[in-house]
Amino acid sequence: MSDLKISKKKKVKAEKKIIGRKEKIDLPEFNLVNLDAKIDTGAYSSSLHCRIKGESIIDGTAYVCFIPLAKKYRARHAKEIMVPITKRKVVKSSSGHAEERYFVTLQVKIADMLIETEFSLTDRSSMKHTILLGRKFLKKRFVVDVSKQYIFYNQSKTRKLALKKPAS
Repeated sequence: MSDLKISKKKKVKAEKKIIGRKEKIDLPEFNLVNLDAKIDTGAYSSSLHCRIKGESIIDGTAYVCFIPLAKKYRARHAKEIMVPITKRKVVKSSSGHAEERYFVTLQVKIADMLIETEFSLTDRSSMKHTILLGRKFLKKRFVVDVSKQYIFYNQSKTRKLALKKPAS
């Protein structure tokens, strides 16, 4: 018998970052920064509060035009955004109401990471949180610590303050 060791190749898993129950995010494609997002492990997909302006077909591709309303005071200054529709789907809200929603792919900047993720577009004006990040966004990237919030925002503020301090 041979004394050869059999090596099993293991997949190297990327370290998951710890994320708080609320975080600040950016939507850099549209110059929207420091938006409050609720991390919602009960929701499969992510959701963005907006006003739908209409749908267009350009060169055979369906686009949706909307105004993001991530913060109520920004509603007057928000610009219209037009992006391709990835799908339409009937979604049941947490209150049990079913509605057909547009889904679009947007870039989210969080924790120095730029992540493409799918959002459903809906009117969340009656909800406390205007942006939800669901399990599809979190999967294989983050673990949620519900006792914390704005982890990455606070880290970046601390880093900026440290850079501003003069050397002793």
